Amino acid sequence: MIRQNFFWIVICLAVSVACYRTLPRNPHQRTFGEILDFIESDYVAPTDSEELFNQAVSSMLRQLDENSSYVPPRDARDFQNDLDNQYVGIGIEAAAAPDKQSLVVLSPPLVGTPAHQAGLRTGDQIVRVNGDAVGQLGPEAALAQIQGTPGTEVALGINRPGTTKLWELPIRREVIVRPSVTGYARNLAGEWSYAIEEAPRIGYLRINQFVQDRTPREVRAAFEQMRAAGCVAAVMDLRDNPGGYKDAAEQVCDFFLNKGELIVSTKGRNPKSNTATYATGQGQFTTLPLAILINHRSASASEIVAAALQDHQRAIIIGERSYGKGTTQHVIPLSPRANGETPMLRLTVAYYHSPLHRNIHRFPNAQDNTEWGVQPNPGCERPLTAEQWRTWQNWRSRHERWALGGEVAKPAPAVAADNPSASVEGKNTGDDSPALLGEDSPDPHLRQAVEMLEKKSEAASAKAA
Repeated sequence: MIRQNFFWIVICLAVSVACYRTLPRNPHQRTFGEILDFIESDYVAPTDSEELFNQAVSSMLRQLDENSSYVPPRDARDFQNDLDNQYVGIGIEAAAAPDKQSLVVLSPPLVGTPAHQAGLRTGDQIVRVNGDAVGQLGPEAALAQIQGTPGTEVALGINRPGTTKLWELPIRREVIVRPSVTGYARNLAGEWSYAIEEAPRIGYLRINQFVQDRTPREVRAAFEQMRAAGCVAAVMDLRDNPGGYKDAAEQVCDFFLNKGELIVSTKGRNPKSNTATYATGQGQFTTLPLAILINHRSASASEIVAAALQDHQRAIIIGERSYGKGTTQHVIPLSPRANGETPMLRLTVAYYHSPLHRNIHRFPNAQDNTEWGVQPNPGCERPLTAEQWRTWQNWRSRHERWALGGEVAKPAPAVAADNPSASVEGKNTGDDSPALLGEDSPDPHLRQAVEMLEKKSEAASAKAA
């Protein structure tokens, strides 16, 4: 009898535990579910419970901070593609024309992409997408139609300034991988040069976004090419870099620091979020003079790199105060839906600090005289006016795709050939933008970096002699 009673006690206990586990852990869960049920059954007009849920959760997360967010299943693929710096499309950057009747190609297509192979050029106007006028669709809907499923085709109607013919181009969509690391200029073969043409002993690379695995590999390869080309110093451009993977930023720092030097530390409410990352001692470029360019749009992972190399006096920081995003987020897959799709939660879990324990994050009540972001070194802060910023953006957009004085693909002339895919090649003698190292330099930040690094290398050579 005692044994039988014990058996039933164990069974009751197991059932009780199972029932407890099925109950909502948060007291608000049941209320939230009840509200959704009442809306669905009794609200005066039909509702979309999925959309109501998405908006409610998104609103709740916005109360926390600007970086925590809910990713519904339908957006999960695009969210992951953004993290990996890729998207589905044809390889162009386009925006609405002032009259909103067309989309204008803003810069030359990425080399090797479907748009590049089809012959699209800067200034081309997309007036039709799959037979529908952009003016009727609206620019946003037209851009959405250009994207789609990899392997499928989109038909574009193209007007080219200086011509009267409308070209109909079927272009195959592909997964477009945006370059994580770019150099100073590229040639027709799409190969990057990492030496600055006007100062060939100084190398240059720009990190567009920190992508897991890819960015550290590409950064190392770029610096190895600089070394092979005889560069004695380098510029790392982190302007407009929105961040990316923290691990990728830490690996980039590791190339330039000595063993045991702190890269970054994080601290959160959960003890699991408290971390400290140190250099491994495998750095290959620990003595190379380095300048880093930042601006008000340099954020997150790019601030980790700038702060770490500044604190260890491994780099001169030039430009503008950085954005001030000193938080790390975990991307957490949530329970799959019945159809197998998985929503995700992007949740801020910790703040990070520089090796000298400087606060990076700009809190909502932060003032200009409080500590946040990464500040350029003394004498190296050069805020750009709106006009200077536009000049630099335009110069960079052109310059990254065709080398000064080299045999390259130039922008479309005023009157193009009848064939939209006809190549236009030659010397870039028509570039009338100011010289990089001149008084009216289109890039004052890069000009200052080159001048400072050249003086440093000259002083080192004189000392060695």
